[in-house]
Amino acid sequence: MRTVSTLYRQLNRHTLWRAVALATVMIASAMGPVVAQPIRIEVGEAVMAEIRDDAFGIQYHGNTYGAPNALVKLDVLPLDGVRIWAYPARFHPEPGQWDWADLDTQIAEVVAAGYIPWVCLFQAEDWYSGTPEMPWWMDADAQAEWAVTAQALAARYADVVDRWVVFDEINYLHSDRSYYMPLATSVDLYLAAAAAIRAEDADVQIGGPSGFAGWENGYWAQRVLARRASDSAW
Repeated sequence: MRTVSTLYRQLNRHTLWRAVALATVMIASAMGPVVAQPIRIEVGEAVMAEIRDDAFGIQYHGNTYGAPNALVKLDVLPLDGVRIWAYPARFHPEPGQWDWADLDTQIAEVVAAGYIPWVCLFQAEDWYSGTPEMPWWMDADAQAEWAVTAQALAARYADVVDRWVVFDEINYLHSDRSYYMPLATSVDLYLAAAAAIRAEDADVQIGGPSGFAGWENGYWAQRVLARRASDSAW
């Protein structure tokens, strides 16, 4: 992991490398037989984004907390941040009920170790009263409580956390699987949580999730940015 991180530091950029491919496509014409035509595909090289030195981090899982050996191993890595999962089912299992003890301890441990906490509001399919057949995000009351949860979380750690992630992985966009989340719903929930967090601190950074496939990441992000651009609240 150290080697990979060091390599990225040396490059300090994401690049889109030039690639030229020749391919043959089969074109079916209504006026005649199937024909083959050569095509040329070219992608130009360009710098897409600069990677700052403070952009390197690692995810803490449950067995990492309270493990001195983990800190020893992390100490030699050129990392600045530690991402922490914040499970609504644990700190806010139902309306009116809050339990911050575990999350307080986890964030305090990361800060004491000298790292920047990046807190991820986990989508938590087991939260509220959700089931595989009727996930919580299909319930209007639960959707409203999601924004309340995000704002309470941001308010609790406003003096400690300035980097937030909404959703862990947006792996719910498949209608043939359990816990299906329509694309429009996922965008609504992301923006609702992000707006609630930003209402507590306008200067925080708010990131989004990854997913199973590239189309999920890219297309989903386009939908979020398009909605944000058209919303005067942003």
